[in-house]
Amino acid sequence: MIAPISTYPFSLWERGAAIIAFAFLFLSVPAHAAEKVLDVQVIKSPAGIEAWLVEDHSVPVISVNFSFEGGLALDPANKPGVGRLVSILLDEGAGDLDSQGFQEKLSENAISLSFSSGRDDFTGQLKTLTAHQDTAFDLLTLALTKPRFDKDAITRMKNANTSGIKDDLGDPSWLVARTFNGMLFAGHNYARPGYGHLASMESITRKDLVDFTARQFTRNGLKVAIAGDITKDAAAAMLDLIFGALPEKPAPPLPQTGHTNLKHGGKIILLPIDTPQTYISAGSEGISHHDKDWHAAVVMNYILGGGAFDARLMKEIREKRGLTYG
Repeated sequence: MIAPISTYPFSLWERGAAIIAFAFLFLSVPAHAAEKVLDVQVIKSPAGIEAWLVEDHSVPVISVNFSFEGGLALDPANKPGVGRLVSILLDEGAGDLDSQGFQEKLSENAISLSFSSGRDDFTGQLKTLTAHQDTAFDLLTLALTKPRFDKDAITRMKNANTSGIKDDLGDPSWLVARTFNGMLFAGHNYARPGYGHLASMESITRKDLVDFTARQFTRNGLKVAIAGDITKDAAAAMLDLIFGALPEKPAPPLPQTGHTNLKHGGKIILLPIDTPQTYISAGSEGISHHDKDWHAAVVMNYILGGGAFDARLMKEIREKRGLTYG
């Protein structure tokens, strides 16, 4: 299977939520051009928290996406997977609500809340009906400031994550991707398995989770994008409610991110697997997302190999020649 051509490492906005991607893109072009696409307002709360806001009162829905610098980069070197566990445990109880109570609140009010620990960022996404915004904002505040990390929830999420890892170990495409990533970024935190491994799942403790959140959730390095049925003043108040209680301290020191020297350049590494298909991952050093040609490269990447059935490689190699499934 031929993997889509990509640049390494991925930029923050490329992995983040769509609205944050839009915000970065539109704020990187002249203001008059951005206004023709979306009216992106840069707002600041009374406590000084900045965000990008797109007001849209056509439907009674509010979406909040945010990111913190860190993510898997903050995993202890000998315990990969801490960030992953935190991301799937934050909605498993917070404050006075245990796991069942927290999930019931989300379900009863049709609130969507999720978190993800990326290579060098930790992201969250909240979507709620305007009528239930107070409940939604309160639940997100609790998740970020008072996660419970109850023993039974930790055990359940560890078991679920371990099951996923075992499934991946039987997936040839995952094995090839994991080998490729580990060799390409050998010696760098990008080489660590994002979901952790079987040994780390056994060794991670509740203290590891608490320590991770203490380092991760700070106002410095926080980026927020808001879209939907909410006014500028209400959005500013919401920022202080959700993020105002987080400590305002320097973002945690991260391992080297951004540019890193790729290892094993020019080499072909074979991983023998007993399967009738051949899986191929290939890559080379790309350009920085600060480069003036970055956006052009993203468009080129989509056209060549990143656009599913619209991609030229997909049409040539799958549709016309039948040589690959993807």
